[in-house]
Amino acid sequence: MTMSRRTGLLLVLCFVAFPLLVVSACGPNFEPDVFVPKYQPHAPERFARGELGVLQPGYWIAEKVVAFRYLNGGRLDEEEQRQWKNVEAPLFSTPELTGVDRWKAARAASGVDVLPWKDLGQEISAQFVQGNLKQEYRHLNCPNAAFDKAVATLAERRIAWGEKSDALKDWIAAQDAVFSNCSSKGAMPPDAAAGAPLLLQQDRTYQRAAAMFYAGDYVGAEAAFAAIAKDTTSPWSNWGEYLAARAMVRRAAMTGAFNDPYNGKAATFDVAVLQAARERLIAVLHGTKEEAVRHAAQAEINFIQIRLAPEERVRELALTLGGRERDAEFGQHLIDFRFLLDQGKTGDAPLVQWMGKKGYAEAIAHWKSHRDLPWLILALQTADSADPELLAAAASVPERSPGYVTAQYHRARLMTLKDPTGAREVVTHVLPAAKGDAASTNALLALRMQTARTLEEILQDAPREVLNFTSESAMNAGCVGSKNCSAKSPVSQIDQDAAEIFDEQMPLSLWLEAAVSQALPEHLRRDVVLAGWMRAVLLQDADAAKRFSALLPPEIRAIAGNDVTFHAALASLRSPGLRPYLEQGVQRVATYNVMDEFRDNWWCTVSTDRTQGEDASTILPRTGKALFLTETQRAQAKKEFEALQQKSNGAIWNATVVSDWVTAHPEEKDGAEALALAVRATHFGCFPKDEAPKKAASKRAFTLLHAQYPNSKWATETKYYY
Repeated sequence: MTMSRRTGLLLVLCFVAFPLLVVSACGPNFEPDVFVPKYQPHAPERFARGELGVLQPGYWIAEKVVAFRYLNGGRLDEEEQRQWKNVEAPLFSTPELTGVDRWKAARAASGVDVLPWKDLGQEISAQFVQGNLKQEYRHLNCPNAAFDKAVATLAERRIAWGEKSDALKDWIAAQDAVFSNCSSKGAMPPDAAAGAPLLLQQDRTYQRAAAMFYAGDYVGAEAAFAAIAKDTTSPWSNWGEYLAARAMVRRAAMTGAFNDPYNGKAATFDVAVLQAARERLIAVLHGTKEEAVRHAAQAEINFIQIRLAPEERVRELALTLGGRERDAEFGQHLIDFRFLLDQGKTGDAPLVQWMGKKGYAEAIAHWKSHRDLPWLILALQTADSADPELLAAAASVPERSPGYVTAQYHRARLMTLKDPTGAREVVTHVLPAAKGDAASTNALLALRMQTARTLEEILQDAPREVLNFTSESAMNAGCVGSKNCSAKSPVSQIDQDAAEIFDEQMPLSLWLEAAVSQALPEHLRRDVVLAGWMRAVLLQDADAAKRFSALLPPEIRAIAGNDVTFHAALASLRSPGLRPYLEQGVQRVATYNVMDEFRDNWWCTVSTDRTQGEDASTILPRTGKALFLTETQRAQAKKEFEALQQKSNGAIWNATVVSDWVTAHPEEKDGAEALALAVRATHFGCFPKDEAPKKAASKRAFTLLHAQYPNSKWATETKYYY
């Protein structure tokens, strides 16, 4: 089955008359930049080696299996690690279908003059029918292995018959006919000519059986393969019974309902035919010593067991995957296990129980009964208070243990409220163990920042490495024109917790200290300056604005100076990325001169709506009170934040300020530009729930522009209000 994702393309008409950059993006993308992945480890190679770092409760099934295996005392060898990596390919990706290309190359290299079959493929169309809905989709009919086997056989037959022989030419033409059934209704290889070599006759019998199989004649294929099994002189005899059973399994599938490709429900099978196929395969296991045949037969039995006895198979897989013994089929077993769990199958196997949605009460009870590391980790993950026995157990986990970093993380997390100093010491001690694991380091720094005793300690732990740039601000950063957006943002940015402390808990006086602190890298200091200056302007704090102004980029400082009214608003209107707060990840203020085409310009109303909610998929703590703040600082920060919450969004605020100023100062030389930019801001700024204030502000600026500056280029270019 192949799946495609269709995404809409938005066509955006942007102003080009104003001197700023307009960035074109592929589509709206407001996912936050990633510091700690919720679902998969950032460094899968390390993870597969048992360097688990700080485990996230939202990890997907494959990750939890690996974590449990290591916590349970097992490991993955290099081959198992490779198989796990392959399983972790995107869920809806299709295996690379390259077998047909290898076949075409081999037949071309053979030098045999056989007209190639047109349009060979590996997938065939099928219909999914549900009520009156008929949906056609494609599924794999001829896997890469089928073509690779043909390539190998071709090489053998060239040696046996000779490159220019009629037998080889006949064989290639017949194999083309076999593969013509892979993607459409094809041809049937003709019988071998009278007097043909015995090997060619035996190959032809096999080729005709394979063609029936790919063409969907499963009854005919079953009979043909069974006959091959009885011909003990055929090179295909050992495979005959296995392939006959494969034909039965295909027939059992085709008589049931197909997989629904859109909701993931399992296909249905003809149970009686599956049971008969299983018995046939068991007989193959007992009747042959050829390892390749036995391996294939066991794999097919496992496939059948998933359909006939799913609960039993879940238990078998859980014990194998979560055990300590090497598993040669780790990858396929993991695929099967994930499939069954996705179908809602459960059981009492330890791995299944550990992966289930267990609360603290169950986890702690199980751990106290068994004293095993997997359940200690689960109890720590789900705990919200410091149980002394649990903390002591966490402290005793040795550094060489795969659960060490996670255990110490939660030990510190649970200590934070009652013993922040002790928690800080734990995190500081464990940080070297996470070296090279950026995600775990980020998580630990976030936890340690909760215990900061000074502003400098906050600023030391606030910058963290972005592991995946996914925000609109990151896409805009570094753009110098709509066709050149290849520049990358600095990887050191602040996460949501640090942004919340700045925005909601720190007064402007501390913003000013942070703006010049060497604890922050230069680009983050600049972000603090830009957001802090806009914050001071909105709060009409002329002294703070003046101090920030001295640190502003020259082009903004040249416009605004020390002003907190008209010229400050004009600077803001020329810089749509300015806003009075910091955010998670790459800052919008970092690209203050870029007009975002999806209206992420200026600011919406300042509120707590943008802060993170409770999320069971991550262990990152909610932002608590910054411990180093004095009561006076807390009170001032609260006063400032509440004042900011009362302000209009950026477009309305700017339009109101410049309209008021121009009304009182009609001689203002920059009045026409400011009014025109204010109208534009109401078009490209934040879209409010209540449009009336925005429309009123837009109309007022538009009317003033055309009344007081009717002959200006700004009036000519501003034909509408919004």
